[in-house]
Amino acid sequence: MSLSWLAGTTHHDDDRALGLRLSESLRPWCTGTSQESRGSRHYSKGHRADDWSWSVMWGGLGGASGTVYVEVRQSVWECGAPLTLALGLLSILRPSRVDLAADVLGPGFAVPSALFRALPAAETRTHRASWVLTVDGCGGEKLTVGARSSERYLRVYVKGANWVRHELELKGANAGAAADALRAGAAPAAIFSAEYGRVVRWH
Repeated sequence: MSLSWLAGTTHHDDDRALGLRLSESLRPWCTGTSQESRGSRHYSKGHRADDWSWSVMWGGLGGASGTVYVEVRQSVWECGAPLTLALGLLSILRPSRVDLAADVLGPGFAVPSALFRALPAAETRTHRASWVLTVDGCGGEKLTVGARSSERYLRVYVKGANWVRHELELKGANAGAAADALRAGAAPAAIFSAEYGRVVRWH
């Protein structure tokens, strides 16, 4: 069980100084080097890892003026970044997205296509018509549950041989609630279990 994605913003009087400090805290966790970013739709400056595993943006434009945006992707947490890194970021950020992931390993687990077939018996708050199963030419499978635009969205996909990942994407108020729980000392596994059950329960 681990974090899989973390994104959010914070206001600061010196957005550049904070952005540089946050970039320094993330730099050890990219597999390559980092560089200045050319900016984005909402920010004029920033730093990012060469492998795009994290980015920190400042120089906000329009409504983003005076804010710093931070995005930390899956590979950072897979490289062993500690929960204390996330808690440090969450101590200053207003989260817009928090993803949690759980891996199921070994033979006999339910692959995405098997879960898709179990749709009629599953308990879910999502619209079943929005469930999508995709299979690529190499036999890789991915099941998505819920709408991508919703505040809870589940992806289940084959990560490797005898390895399936369940990845829960939380946005908006649900991301904020997950962040509050983490700051209060809740284990990521407990948050994942509670939120997962609000998306789907298998039978």
